[in-house]
Amino acid sequence: MRITKTRLVPAVLLAGALTAGGAWAVVANPGNLEDRQGGAGVAQANPQDGSPVQVDENDNVVKTAGETGGLVDSSGQEVFTVQVESVTAHQSCPARVGDQQLENVNGTFLYVDVNAELKQSVDQSVDASQDELFLPLATEAFTVTGPDGTVYEMPASEMSWGCLSNDELLPPVINPGEALEGILVLDVPVTEGTVNYDPDRTGGWSWAFGS
Repeated sequence: MRITKTRLVPAVLLAGALTAGGAWAVVANPGNLEDRQGGAGVAQANPQDGSPVQVDENDNVVKTAGETGGLVDSSGQEVFTVQVESVTAHQSCPARVGDQQLENVNGTFLYVDVNAELKQSVDQSVDASQDELFLPLATEAFTVTGPDGTVYEMPASEMSWGCLSNDELLPPVINPGEALEGILVLDVPVTEGTVNYDPDRTGGWSWAFGS
């Protein structure tokens, strides 16, 4: 997982290691640290207690609903956390504009309830010249894996983009010092599988739903 700097177009993701050479790591709930080195690599065992780390076929660390994943810097300071609280299936959704109900086009709307926090201290962990840092939370940062292993890389539709009010929706990016909560609306042909947060497709976290 990498931090994005906004001044490059198209956006360029920093390397899995910090510019100072320290490695990112993935941290879940206290006492459950999974080490990520060089971006996609994940340790086979928890370095804190030796317990095995479960990783899926797409190199995502497996989580359960409500369990937190995140990033720490080379000093062990937590800088980013992300949590999927729940995933619920819906056949329609209230439109953002107007009073009508919108129907899905791919099979099922998924409401993904997400919490995320990016610490202000993250700007101390990268090159000081990179003054515009963020992590994406838009639909493009997520994928859905179906029960047969099919990965839906763009799990949205024109209809899902029109769902719910702005106050209910998850903002598309998170900036240093922000803690955000909201719903991400997806439109996919499956009612079970995993929702995956993996912005740069090098391995992130996955949460099962519908099973």
